[in-house]
Amino acid sequence: MRIVVSLFLLAIGILILTAPNFLFPHKLDESVQKMAVGWIGAVVGYWLA
Repeated sequence: MRIVVSLFLLAIGILILTAPNFLFPHKLDESVQKMAVGWIGAVVGYWLA
């Protein structure tokens, strides 16, 4: 279950950073992009620990 949640968060975070795309048709605010970078970092840090 941890792997599924981690992959989901990574996928959504990457889609937010690469917006506009098929899921997010417009560019998102800088604060939302910073939050996505934060949770990508948290997931990567969790698996590297």
